[in-house]
Amino acid sequence: MSAAPPDLRACFDHLIDLTPPQREAWFAAHALDAELQQELLALLAADLQDAPLLATSAAALAQQYTPPYDDGAGLVGSSIGPYRLGAVLGQGGSAVVFRAQRASGAGMQTVALKLLRTGLFSADGQRRFRREQGVLAQLSHPHIAGLIEGGISEAGIPYIAMEFVDGLPVTAYADAHALDLRARLELLVTVCRAIDSAHRNLVVHRDLKPSNVLVNTAGEIKVLDFGIARLLDDDDQQATQTCAIALTPGYAAPEQYLPGPVSTATDIYALGILLGELLTGQMPPRSPARADLSRACADAAALPAGMPAAPVLARLLRGDLDAIYNTATAQDPGRRYHSAALLADDLERYLHNQPVAARTPSVWYRLRKSMQRNRTASAAALLALAAIVIGVSLALWQAHVAREQAQRATAVRDFLIELFDASKAGQLPDQRLTLDQLVQRAGTRLQTQTDLSVPTRVELLRTLGEVRMAGSDYAQAGQFYDQALELAQTFYAPTDTAVTRIRLLQASLLIHQSRYADASSIYAALLPQMRADISAAGVDGLQNYASALMYSARTEQALAISAEAARQAAAVYGKGTLGAIRADLVRGNLLVGSGRHADAVQLLESALQAWRSSGRAPDQDFLQGLTDLSRVYHTLGQMAAAESLLRETLATAERIYDAPHDRIALALLNLGDALSLQARLDEAEPVLVRALAMMRAVYGDGHLRVANTLASLGKLELRRRDPAAAARHIRAAAQWCEHPDRHATRSCIETYAIKTELALATGELDQADASSARALAMAQEIFPQGHHWMAQLWQLRAELSLRRNDPAAALALCDQAHDLLARLDKQHGTTAETVLARRASALAALGRPAEALADIHQALALWQQLAPAGNLHRIELLDQLASLHTRLGDSRAARDAARRAVALVQDRSRIEPALLARIEALAGR
Repeated sequence: MSAAPPDLRACFDHLIDLTPPQREAWFAAHALDAELQQELLALLAADLQDAPLLATSAAALAQQYTPPYDDGAGLVGSSIGPYRLGAVLGQGGSAVVFRAQRASGAGMQTVALKLLRTGLFSADGQRRFRREQGVLAQLSHPHIAGLIEGGISEAGIPYIAMEFVDGLPVTAYADAHALDLRARLELLVTVCRAIDSAHRNLVVHRDLKPSNVLVNTAGEIKVLDFGIARLLDDDDQQATQTCAIALTPGYAAPEQYLPGPVSTATDIYALGILLGELLTGQMPPRSPARADLSRACADAAALPAGMPAAPVLARLLRGDLDAIYNTATAQDPGRRYHSAALLADDLERYLHNQPVAARTPSVWYRLRKSMQRNRTASAAALLALAAIVIGVSLALWQAHVAREQAQRATAVRDFLIELFDASKAGQLPDQRLTLDQLVQRAGTRLQTQTDLSVPTRVELLRTLGEVRMAGSDYAQAGQFYDQALELAQTFYAPTDTAVTRIRLLQASLLIHQSRYADASSIYAALLPQMRADISAAGVDGLQNYASALMYSARTEQALAISAEAARQAAAVYGKGTLGAIRADLVRGNLLVGSGRHADAVQLLESALQAWRSSGRAPDQDFLQGLTDLSRVYHTLGQMAAAESLLRETLATAERIYDAPHDRIALALLNLGDALSLQARLDEAEPVLVRALAMMRAVYGDGHLRVANTLASLGKLELRRRDPAAAARHIRAAAQWCEHPDRHATRSCIETYAIKTELALATGELDQADASSARALAMAQEIFPQGHHWMAQLWQLRAELSLRRNDPAAALALCDQAHDLLARLDKQHGTTAETVLARRASALAALGRPAEALADIHQALALWQQLAPAGNLHRIELLDQLASLHTRLGDSRAARDAARRAVALVQDRSRIEPALLARIEALAGR
């Protein structure tokens, strides 16, 4: 047996005590591997340096002594023990973590599998890895990711299989769900309790940070990765040696940068840093002196979603939370909380308005906390004292307000009497002013009539703008808003409510003009005022901001602001009120837009039913709710229910508004689209033509909704198999999306998809490639979690691959689309039918007609359900079916399918001649 190769540690230990000549002799006598010899020489040279080890920074030491490693990507797809490795979830200095699966019963079990890094198979490395298995085995807590098993693979690689947590880091989760201060503190209390459980099992984590504290999809906290944890009762000195500095700068306690043991105080420090990051959205400043969160919050460029404005948040953090943070992150470990449980207790005391242990218990502090806990008794005690002062002040203030309101009412009355004097009943009909003329005259007089006070003129100009907005005269509405703002800024402070509400109306007008990015910029600047304005105007502003974000392709931020608006609506209106119902309808609209139909349908059905039960007259919010619910029903394949809602929407809009009006036009467009999708083309065409005329009357050419209506007419002509007529509408529609300043929108995704269909119909394959690629890029930007439009685009690209004689690529795209629809639970709509038919074509082209037959039967059944009147497409599906039966040698079934297709032919000019000849030949005609 050959001798074992020399060990680096053993060689160094031998050479360190030799003189330089003795070392040279030793190297000459031993034939060492070149890499080993180089490492030995580097170590010996470092030993001769004059600078002591501790004179080098911790970061430099970490870089110098941490061995190089790869990212583990080369192991993806291989097997370790019973597990097959998937994507890399994370990596550190000593290990890589993979998503892995193994067979378990009738299904598959997903785990997080940690492997020791390639090239670190030293005895010390394996010992640390075995220790981690022992550490995890000691921990059993619902908020700590548990150990499943550990072992060593056939290749000698140690692994640990842990519970897989599908979630977000706690800070990202809090921001994504726009959690408020209380909710964020409650999350951290849960983390503290979990860490305290580990401490009581004599385990210190030593690397707490957001990426090691996840919140899963059910909202449950899970603490991960005790990869550098230290057992407090471990007396194995080798197990506590530091082979490489294992810490995360920013979260590591000061003592982790020094030689010596760590304790539970190390984790307390990291919990304090995590507290600061949760509450301020940034890493708190690291300073040997006191560093208050309230000061860091005031200096922050941006605050986390769901948190109040900086001045309000600074006031909430000042005092108790500053004291808790400074105690947890004290430089001296002895001055920190003695356990994670005590930190959790202090946070809970704050949440219950009790004195916290981190503060000096002065008499005034305890009195104030008592008053906060016992508000009713405290208010009664102070009421008698305050009554006299308040009573006198209120009487004086009410007298002043009454005089001001009386003066304003008189001025407004005189203004209106003079205004309407030009339209009295005694005058000749052709001399009376119309409503438009009256509004124009009012605006002119407000610019010149200075006997009215500035607040009165501002209010009247703002009201005139809202009148023109309701009448869809956006140009004049914008003029009135601009005049109102210019005048208000001469009288009010920039942050006054009067100024803010005019700017909110201007932003709302921009949304109606499809200028979503411009509207989002205004709302972002006004966000602190909207959050502080606990009123209907504040709720409306947040809801409109969420809509602008959604149409600006910022889906997650839109949903976070929408959730914030819903909470504020509940505070302003109360549960079950009309205001709360409106807020639910607005949020339902955003859920539909983000593709979350399961959540949307429940919310919309409940809100619409509550509206009907209230007996309240319908308005535009009710109409939008009906439209949104119809979109969900259509996606779910419930075509009759969707059409019924759209007809109700149109009838209600025509009853409420005078044509031309944007709400009537939009109802016509949606109904026309629904009829077109069901292949009821002769019914759909006059509805869409009327919608286009009204859209142009309301908006003028060049507006998004005009482009949407043109795209719908183009789609209708494609369904009629008339590409020439379709091209005129589609190219006009695409002009809006091709403007260089346009961002990704849902409308443009659909327009480019229709443009792809047109290019395929006319044989322009390069154009089809470019249009579908652009639409797909937009869809992936707006819907990172997937949307059924992506499946539609994949099947169009599958058709393109078939035209380019690449059926394998076409099948892969169809399978990708099918899997996405299954994941989204959207296997019953028109997209699902198209994917099935395209997949059958790909299978047939690959010589697999038997498999294709199953897909085409499913497509026929689904099309019969979705569009009973859709004979043109049904003829095409039956042609596919007949062709497949022919290839399988079943001439009778082929003839029956062809005869069914021929029987559906009504207008021979709308059917491709080759297809018509094929089915007639097979039918025996």
